[in-house]
Amino acid sequence: MNRRRCTGATLFSRLRKEREMIFVWLAWGILFLAFFLSGCVQKVVIPVEPDKRTPPAEETGHTLFHKAENLFESGSYPESLAVFESFVKRFPRESDADTALMRIGTIRKMLGDSDAARLAYEKLIQTYPESRFVSEARVEVLESDYQKGKYDRVIREAPALLLKDLPDSMQKRLFTLLGDTYLASGVFFDAVRYYLMGFHAATIGPDRDKILSRMEEAIGQMDNDAIRILMRRTDDPVLKSRLVVAFGINAEDSENPEEAIDALKDFLDRYPRHDPDGKARALLEKLTSTVAFDRHAIGCLLPLSGAYQTYGKKALRGIEMALADFSAALGHQQVKLIVKDTRSDPESAKAGVRELVKAEVAAIIGPIAEAESAAAEAQKLKIPIITLTQKENIPKSGDYVFRNFMTPRMQVETLVGFCANKLGLTRFAVLYPEESYGDTLMNLFWDAVIAHGGTMVGVESYSADQTDFSDPIKKLVGLYYHVPDEIERTAVSDWELKPQADVETGEMQGEAGTVHAAPMARLRKKGAPYIDFQALFIPDAPDKAGLILPQLTYNEIREVYLLGTNLWHSQKLLDMAQKYAQDAMMTDGFNVHSISEPTKSFVERFAAVYGEKPGFMEAVAYDTARIILEAAMKPYIRFRSHLKDEILRLSVFQGLTGPTSFDSGGEVKKTLFLFRVKEGRFVEFQ
Repeated sequence: MNRRRCTGATLFSRLRKEREMIFVWLAWGILFLAFFLSGCVQKVVIPVEPDKRTPPAEETGHTLFHKAENLFESGSYPESLAVFESFVKRFPRESDADTALMRIGTIRKMLGDSDAARLAYEKLIQTYPESRFVSEARVEVLESDYQKGKYDRVIREAPALLLKDLPDSMQKRLFTLLGDTYLASGVFFDAVRYYLMGFHAATIGPDRDKILSRMEEAIGQMDNDAIRILMRRTDDPVLKSRLVVAFGINAEDSENPEEAIDALKDFLDRYPRHDPDGKARALLEKLTSTVAFDRHAIGCLLPLSGAYQTYGKKALRGIEMALADFSAALGHQQVKLIVKDTRSDPESAKAGVRELVKAEVAAIIGPIAEAESAAAEAQKLKIPIITLTQKENIPKSGDYVFRNFMTPRMQVETLVGFCANKLGLTRFAVLYPEESYGDTLMNLFWDAVIAHGGTMVGVESYSADQTDFSDPIKKLVGLYYHVPDEIERTAVSDWELKPQADVETGEMQGEAGTVHAAPMARLRKKGAPYIDFQALFIPDAPDKAGLILPQLTYNEIREVYLLGTNLWHSQKLLDMAQKYAQDAMMTDGFNVHSISEPTKSFVERFAAVYGEKPGFMEAVAYDTARIILEAAMKPYIRFRSHLKDEILRLSVFQGLTGPTSFDSGGEVKKTLFLFRVKEGRFVEFQ
C-alpha cells in the first residue's frame, strides 16, 4: 500500500484549519452566553420629552385642485394659474388633471398668452385622449390656427370634429369658426353656408346677432351671380332676407334691377314676417320707382330749334302721325307723346334724356344730330332709345341703344352690291368733294368695291366750292396730263369682251367677243379719253351733281353707270341735269310714289294734315314710333329691359321704309330702295 509522504507544507496547512475551527466554536459560545445573560438583566427606560408642536396635515391633490378652483372663481387668475400648474405637476394621475389643463389653457388665453394656452390644450389632447375636454381643446387649437392665418388646417380638420356628438355651443363655435375662415379666404359662398348653420346652432340672442352680422358681411362681398345661386338653393327665411336685400343693393347699379324687384316681391309674399326692419320693402319701393314707366307714353328728343330744326320738325310730324294711327287702333287708350327740344346741343340732349326718364316714358325716339351724348345717358339710365342718325358706332354705346336710319355704309353696300351682282360690273371710279361727307362716302365705296371683288381704277376730288369740274374729270380719264405718242395704244382690254348686263332687267346681253356699252371702244381715236371704269360714283348734293353730269358728257364720258346717294333723289337733280341724268342710279330709304297700299295711305293722310308730301325723315320716324308702341303694348312687357329685349327680338317689321329689324348690337338691318332716272322721273327698281 502506497502512502503519501507528509511534507512540512501539508502539515502546516492542516494545523491552520484546525485552529480556525476552534475560533469559530469559541465565537458561537460567547454569543450564546451574551444572549442568555441579556434575558436576566432588567430593562431601563429613558424618558423622552414629547414635541408639543402639531404636525401639518398632508396636502392632497383634491384639496390643491379645489384651492385652484376657488381662486379661479374669485377672479384671481394669476394665483389660480400657479396652483393649477402645481397640481398638474404633482398629481398628473388625479382625475381632475385634464380639467386643470383645460383651466390652464383658458387662463393663459385670458391673459393674452395664446402660445402657452395652445401648449396646454395640445398637452391635454396628447396626455388625456379620452378626456371629455378633448373636443373643446381641439376647437381651441383650431381657433389658434385661425388667428395665425393657418386657414387650410382649419378647413381640413374642423369638419371632422363636426361629425362627433358635440353640444350645440360647441357646434356653434365650429360653424362660426369655419365661416370666419372661409370669409378670410375669400370663399364667401361657403362662409355664408357655415354662418347660417352657426346661427341655427346658437341659442343666445347676442350670439345670433353677431353671426348674422358676419353673414351679412360675407353676402355683401358676393356678386349677384353667386347670390342668385344661393337664393335658388335655400328656403331659409333668415338667409333669404339677407340675400334679397344684398341682391337689390347690387342691382341699383346693375343693368337688370327688374330681377331684383321680382326677387324682393317674391320674398315679401312668401315671408312677410321676416322683414322686421323693413329693409326689403324699402329697397323694393326704391328700385320700383327707378324702373317705373308708362307703356302708353313715348319720349322724343328732337332738334326743334337750332341748326337742325328742319329735320327735327319733319321727324316730329311722322311721330305724331304714328301716335294718331296707333291711338285710333287702341280706341279706349290714348298714347302720350312727351317732346324735349335738344336745341341742336349735346348737353341739352343729355338733360332731355334725364327729364324723359323722370316722366316715366317707355322709350325714346331720337335724337338726330346729338346722338352720342343722348345715347350714353340713355344707356346709363337703362332706357331704350332708337336714334335717327347716320353717325358711326352709335349702337355701340350699349345694349339699350338702337339706330333706325339710313347710313352711308348701307347706301354704298346697296349700290355696289347691285352693280356687282346684278350688272356684273368690276371696275369703278369715284369723283368726290373734299369735305367730310365726300371723304366718308369715297372710302366706304372703295371698301365695298374690294369686298365685292371689284377694282377701283380712278379716284379724283374737287373743292367744295368748285363749279367748273373739267380738271378733275380730265384727270380721271387721262386727258389732264400729256401722254407721249409712243405710250398711247388702242388695244382693247380683256374686260371689254365680257357680256354686259341690262340696267333694267339685270340680264346678260350680247355674246362673248362682242362689246355692249363698251366705253373703251372709243380709245382707238388719238387724244380720246381713257375710260377704264364701268361705273362712276359721285357722292354729292343734287345741285353739285346737276353741274357735274353735263360736264361729263362734254368731256366725252358716256355709256358709264352714274351712281349717287339719296341726295340725288331730288327734283333739283332732274331740273338741273335734265337729260344728262338719264339712267343715273341712287339709293333712298323711302319711296313716296310707292304703289304699296300702306305707303299710299300714309302719303295721302300726311298730305291732308300737313299740306305736303312726306319724305324719308317723316317715314322713318313714323316706323320707329310704331316699332316702340307695338313692342310696349305686349302684355308681358313689365320693365324697360323687357322692352329692349322685345325690340331686339323683332324679326321683320314691314314699315314704310322697307323691311326692318335690328342685329344683336342694335344696328338696323334694312333693305334700301334703289332708283334710276328714266325719262325725267325716278323709277324704283323692283
